Amino acid sequence: MRAPRPEPRIAVGMACLSCALRARTGSLARGEAAGLLARVGEVLPDDSGLLGAILDFSQAPRGDQVAAGTALQDFLTSWACTLPGARRPQRHFDWQDRKDVNG
Repeated sequence: MRAPRPEPRIAVGMACLSCALRARTGSLARGEAAGLLARVGEVLPDDSGLLGAILDFSQAPRGDQVAAGTALQDFLTSWACTLPGARRPQRHFDWQDRKDVNG
């Protein structure tokens, strides 16, 4: 039995997130951002928002990988919420409340 093919938007989103996180740690290889731009252009050529974010990411100076990775990750967080069936992540959970204050 074959595994189901992943939804292209999910697969691309995960590849983008992987690059963003590597950039944030300063371990993004040369040419990797350009390769990502080419891949997204092939798979999702009509997604101008995503293409623009990756273009900005790929054109960031080599010494500014952390900021570029953070900006791409922030974009992806918003972009993922536009996917069919997506739900906005809950920002505050009960376990995050301090139990030693007011209760």
